[in-house]
Amino acid sequence: MNTPPRLNVEVVAQLVRDVGYEAALELCRMFADDARRRVKHISAMNVSGDIGRMVEDAHSLKSLAYTYGTESLGDRSSLLESTCKSGDAPSARQHAAAIEKHISPSLQLLFDYLEGVQA
Repeated sequence: MNTPPRLNVEVVAQLVRDVGYEAALELCRMFADDARRRVKHISAMNVSGDIGRMVEDAHSLKSLAYTYGTESLGDRSSLLESTCKSGDAPSARQHAAAIEKHISPSLQLLFDYLEGVQA
């Protein structure tokens, strides 16, 4: 799955309306930090082959990604979660590697959108 990142701008716009730009920016920074930490953990588990331990991070990353509008990251995390739960190690490893490549462009898209809102 080599698709570009996708952002649900309505979700992000609603966050800005609900809490204001500065608070939304801070919340998105916290999300980005947590998402990067989870992807780092997923990467480590991918290297070790421990797909069972990837499930919790994949589930949390999925929920957070959808909450902050980074839909394609949420979709990829959902696929990782389901393949881990089913015990499909080869697919789980592929989805984990895809998330590793997708996290930076997804977060960049989110912050680029927020920068546009600020302007």
